Amino acid sequence: MTVQQLAKIDVFSNLRPEVLTQLANAAKISFYKQGEILIHEGDRFTAKFHAVLEGKLLVQKIAVSGKETTLRQLSAGEMFAAPAL
Repeated sequence: MTVQQLAKIDVFSNLRPEVLTQLANAAKISFYKQGEILIHEGDRFTAKFHAVLEGKLLVQKIAVSGKETTLRQLSAGEMFAAPAL
């Protein structure tokens, strides 16, 4: 992750460059394909901070009937922690 990528995330946008550099060195970027499922309801997901750098992330619930409901949509620059979803 680069300092420039971190600076695009609202909560980090006002941090000093040296702090952003430290965060960037500790960060890990993961890439996902469109439509890929990251977690199912009830799965254990690490309690880490996550941010959407590009694209969007949909939080959806699928009823027993098969009906999909979008509960939340996260766009580039937004952050989340999986336990809060």
